[in-house]
Amino acid sequence: MASAWQAPDDWQKDGSIISGVSSLKTGAWTSMLSAKETRQGKEIDIVIKTFCVPQDIVQDPDRITRERDKFLTSARLQKQLTDAHAAAWIPVLRISDHADNTSFSMERCAGASLQDMLERKVHLSATDLFQITLAILQGFDELFQLAKRSHGSLKPSDVLNAPGHNPPYLMADPSPKGDSHSANDLYSLGQILFQLIEHREWDPLAPIIPTSQWARFGPKRDRWIQFLNMLLAPNGCQEPLANVRKEALRLKPATPALNAALAAASLLVLAGAGA
Repeated sequence: MASAWQAPDDWQKDGSIISGVSSLKTGAWTSMLSAKETRQGKEIDIVIKTFCVPQDIVQDPDRITRERDKFLTSARLQKQLTDAHAAAWIPVLRISDHADNTSFSMERCAGASLQDMLERKVHLSATDLFQITLAILQGFDELFQLAKRSHGSLKPSDVLNAPGHNPPYLMADPSPKGDSHSANDLYSLGQILFQLIEHREWDPLAPIIPTSQWARFGPKRDRWIQFLNMLLAPNGCQEPLANVRKEALRLKPATPALNAALAAASLLVLAGAGA
C-alpha cells in the first residue's frame, strides 16, 4: 500500500531519488516502509523506519520527547556501527531528526527475520543455527568494541537473514541503553536459539531434554545443549564474549566429506572387530 511519507529534502541533496514508498507494518511508536533509493545511477532496496505518536499519547509531550530520543539514540548508534564498517549490522544510510519527520533508512535484507521464522515454525538446519549464533556473537562484539556496551534488548525481530552477505545474518535496533557486560545479551541469545530449535518458549524451571528436534545436530547434539546451558545459566553467563565465541566455533557442523570419512572409519573399525 502506498504511503504519504515524504523524504526530507536533505536526503536528496546529493541527487538521490527515493521512490516507490509503501507501508510494511506499523507498531506502537514506529512505522516501517519499503522504498527504492537511486544514487549515482544505482538502485537499492531500502527500509525506512519512522517515529510516530499513538493517538492516546498526543497530550503527553514529555513522553513523546523521551520516546523520540530513544528512537534517535538507537538509530545513531547503528549509524556509528555502519560508519565503523561493522559487518554484522544492517547498514543505516540516512537519519532525519526533524520534529515533523523523525526517521532513518537502512539497506533492506532480502531474507526473513528470526521472528518471521519462529512464526512460520521454520525448521533450520544445524548450519543455519551455527551461522545465526556466530553472526549474533560477532554483532555483540562489534558493538562492545565501538561503544563498550551491550545490545540491551535482543529480540528475534532484530536479526534478519541477508543472503549474499558475510555473515549471512545481520542485526539491527540496539537498545538506547545497554549494559557494560554481556550476560543479559547472551541469555537473550540462548532463549532465541532454544525457540528456533524447539518452537516453544524457554522454561527456566525445566532442564533441556533433547527431543527429536535436536537430531539435526548429529554427534554435536550434547555440545549444543551444553552451549545453551552456558548461555541460560540462572545467574547469567559469566564467560567473556571471546570465550563464548570459542565455544560456539566448536558447534560447527561436520562437512559431508567429513561425515563420509567418519562413516568409512566406523566401517573399518567394525570390520576389524569382526575379524
